[in-house]
Amino acid sequence: MIRSRQVWIAAALSLLIPGLGHMYVGHIRLGLLWLVSLYSGFVIAGAVGIVANPYGVIGLIVFTLVIYILVVISAVRLARQGKAYHLKPYNTWYAYGAAALLLLLVNHGVFSVRGDMFGFETFSIPSKVMAPSLRPGDVILVDTRDKQVEVGDVIVFYPPDQPSAYVMRVAGLGGDTIAIKAGQVLRNGTVEHRLEVAPSQRQRDYSLAMATRDIAPDQLFVLGDWRDNSRDSRFFGTIAPSSIVGTVTLIGFADDLARIGPLAVAVEATPRAIGLSH
Repeated sequence: MIRSRQVWIAAALSLLIPGLGHMYVGHIRLGLLWLVSLYSGFVIAGAVGIVANPYGVIGLIVFTLVIYILVVISAVRLARQGKAYHLKPYNTWYAYGAAALLLLLVNHGVFSVRGDMFGFETFSIPSKVMAPSLRPGDVILVDTRDKQVEVGDVIVFYPPDQPSAYVMRVAGLGGDTIAIKAGQVLRNGTVEHRLEVAPSQRQRDYSLAMATRDIAPDQLFVLGDWRDNSRDSRFFGTIAPSSIVGTVTLIGFADDLARIGPLAVAVEATPRAIGLSH
């Protein structure tokens, strides 16, 4: 059967999934080449560890947009080449649907292992335990390959005997001593300014004082920024480095668009909770 190819259909299918528009115009191999190019860009970015970097995210977004634009242009040009097109066996609505479903399943599978494959994870903040640094509704990007943490880093981890991921700030490393006096966190006997929070965030007795604790060599001590409403290492004890998912690098989405970008230290707050959701 001979039918012309519609430009708008070729463009729409390409926008839906790169390569689908090429399947429509009878150039399935070229479509697969474009699709492989897109995935290769993500794999390479993940391999070199730039996906969780703010500039790497911008670069990856630009790369994806460029690929989509080129794919659409390519499919549209092929659709315009001739009005007489001999239909291929795969030029049926169910073949397009099957191809789209297959690629969506592949995308879902790849994205579900993004932490291992691309070096990043995304989490949604449901609570105010890290306010105002992180607020409910924020979507954070976590570098899953950066587990050599320092004091002051914000990390996602799994506390002892808890199935949910938490997000808190590293307050002490293995071999350190930690104490709280007059609301100030003392690390190895010295006030740790990277852990200072507003007085409004540390009104309760357990936020104003804590006896000195020794941190075992293979452990970390974590604190929430809103001390009064954070169940952290003061309550569940230290955590093992192996429980760390990664280091929070940026806020990818926030109700206040001005807050989107690299994570900044802040001081002030409001209530509680701890779990995270992907």
